[in-house]
Amino acid sequence: SKYRRQTQETQYLILPIHQVGHLYGGQTAPVDQTIKDTAETLGQARNLKKRNWGFHLIIPAWKLDPQHCVNKRADIARAVRGAFDLAIRNNVAIHFTVETHEWGNRPDLWNYADKDKPGYDPKNKANVEWIDFDGTPHPHRYRDWGTAERMAPVICYNSPNVLKEISRLINKVVAPPLKEGLEKLKLQGKEHLLSGITVGAEPSLPNYENIDKINPKIAKVMDEDKSPKARLGYNALTNMGYSKDNPPTDFGKALAKINEDYITYWCRKLAEAGIPTSKMYTHIAAGAGVIGSPTVGFTNAPIEIAFNDYSRPGWTTYPVGPLRNDFEALYKELERHGNPHWASTEASPTMGPSGGKYALTTKDYLARHFDYGATVIVFNTGATSEELSKSLTEGVWSQHAVNAYRTFLNPGKSPPE
Repeated sequence: SKYRRQTQETQYLILPIHQVGHLYGGQTAPVDQTIKDTAETLGQARNLKKRNWGFHLIIPAWKLDPQHCVNKRADIARAVRGAFDLAIRNNVAIHFTVETHEWGNRPDLWNYADKDKPGYDPKNKANVEWIDFDGTPHPHRYRDWGTAERMAPVICYNSPNVLKEISRLINKVVAPPLKEGLEKLKLQGKEHLLSGITVGAEPSLPNYENIDKINPKIAKVMDEDKSPKARLGYNALTNMGYSKDNPPTDFGKALAKINEDYITYWCRKLAEAGIPTSKMYTHIAAGAGVIGSPTVGFTNAPIEIAFNDYSRPGWTTYPVGPLRNDFEALYKELERHGNPHWASTEASPTMGPSGGKYALTTKDYLARHFDYGATVIVFNTGATSEELSKSLTEGVWSQHAVNAYRTFLNPGKSPPE
């Protein structure tokens, strides 16, 4: 209880609306109708500047860059404008996530190996991660959102070419429509309808040395690919001045700093482009980031890297691992940094088979955030396995959850039976 605190800022429930993807094709009607249906289900908050709900649009910065997008009909600027217009029209909040890691459509930056495929250039080895100081690149990034997947190589987060491209993406593609929308909100006196902008998506500089124990599903795919089960990050370490003769005294800390600097760079460039720092939040996997947990040595992304000078901290907050019984690990870190406002930038009160492996009541889950200085919870139902998607969806959209949202939006008013 010693960590409890109140806020005078607006608190937001950001709920997933799957039709939101239509905005990239310029179709607003399906999203508008779903917003109206959801508003009818939840009820209207009496004070929108105190509590509100909203919807979420992901901006795949690399993937939908007009210069390199395969789908020429997918337009970031049009989607962002549509999202702001829908928020204003319906008096609900809008939350954006700027995705920073999905660069599969940029072989011109990462294809160092395959002469027969687009983008081939052996110099691209400088833009991907290595497994040693001799410059041996690693062929893939692997992830498991319910199903193990192989992806384009891990980005070298401080490659000069990569940083140059990020600067262009922010200044030419991402920031202009966001600034336009912010100005529209300001002119209408509705600045409170922007809940925030998440920057990044669980950064990781993976160490695959112990992947057989940490994630056997990924290990199996790596075996199929004959990918080295090795530590990554040597390219970025080399750019920082380390070498075979001058290695870091603590690899974990050095790699964590690289992860932190990458997200900080995105935040700083967005701030320089005119995005308010008070509206930006980072996105670190908290359950995998508590020092001593099995996976922090894999991601090299401890919870402390959520803090920088250009944004507020944000974490994934599923009630798993070190966050199963309480969020004290987060509260302590927040206190150590002066108790700033923060966000859950990926959330669900349930995670596991049939929602039963890890679950909280929605009321208790909301309290873990909003009673302790959080301003935003971004709920998630997306996964790459049917079982995990079902579990997340049960947690976010069950009648029990909806009743908790109603009570949150209008305290003191009893939800319907």
